[in-house]
Amino acid sequence: MRKFLQRLKPLVSFSRKIMNNGILYIVFGEKYEKLAVNTIAYSRQFTNLPFYILTNIKNRNNKWKNISNITFKEFNLPIEQNRDIKTTMIDYSPFDSTLYLDCDSIITKPGIENVFDIFKNNDLLFTLYGIVDASNQVNKYYVATMKKLHISFPLTIYYGAIIGFNKTDQTKFFFSQWNKNWKEIGITREMPALACTMKLNRHLNAKIIKLTDNIFAWPINPNAIIQHEYGKGEDFWKPIFPDLYNS
Repeated sequence: MRKFLQRLKPLVSFSRKIMNNGILYIVFGEKYEKLAVNTIAYSRQFTNLPFYILTNIKNRNNKWKNISNITFKEFNLPIEQNRDIKTTMIDYSPFDSTLYLDCDSIITKPGIENVFDIFKNNDLLFTLYGIVDASNQVNKYYVATMKKLHISFPLTIYYGAIIGFNKTDQTKFFFSQWNKNWKEIGITREMPALACTMKLNRHLNAKIIKLTDNIFAWPINPNAIIQHEYGKGEDFWKPIFPDLYNS
């Protein structure tokens, strides 16, 4: 019996290892690696949560070595496949509870650990962008996706730069449907497929937060924990956060 229990010890320690919270990033392509190695290094000073990076970069920047508690999972895929990874990221996250952040997002103050408490009893966490109807100026990708998936107005749209999820059967189903719908509309932008997938699956237990909750900001809001600006690099960020490219 003692020998049998000894053989079980690695399994017990492994299960404890994966039962935690963590932050997930997707870094595909040299342009975004150059950005991410700075935004993530800067973010590290405000949290000890583990960072997990899904990337297709083989020869990584040496600056990554200065970031603690970080793990990489490498894919032999072209940059164009980054959205395939994003719409299936639940399959690659090692965490029970995951907060995904776009790599052009920056944690700028303490408190991100508290975000996990907000959706601990939910399957998913999204930040509301807005609710649109046929009278709104809706991005052409949303209109095309709605037609393809037979979705009618109104449509609730979410920010894609921050997504929280717990590993539940409902969440796994959501990601499988998001990926399926994204492929069905022609593997273009992933956010129209997300909005439509959410509308098709109203039973999902999702926590919806707003910009006024001061968790996530786009554009910049100094009161928010996470700042985001789509695809912006050093010229944009350095005047706002001078230490960003020195971290």
